[in-house]
Amino acid sequence: MRIQIERRLSPVQRALLAVWKLLIGRVPGPMLVVSYRKRYFGNYWASCMQEGMRAARYWNRGEIELFAAFTSKVNSCTY
Repeated sequence: MRIQIERRLSPVQRALLAVWKLLIGRVPGPMLVVSYRKRYFGNYWASCMQEGMRAARYWNRGEIELFAAFTSKVNSCTY
């Protein structure tokens, strides 16, 4: 069973997600996860992801994004 995240968001969050839908046709899963209960979960998760993705010393930003995209593809994730 999936949680209907979009129904539990604030009006501002819903507006931001609507913009994403207009720009790319859908809302990426990580954006929904970060938006859901942002005060308790989203802020902390987002900062951990940023630290993990940006703290790599041997790869540049493009290489890290390429690794993330490849991993998502292998895991059949629509990221």
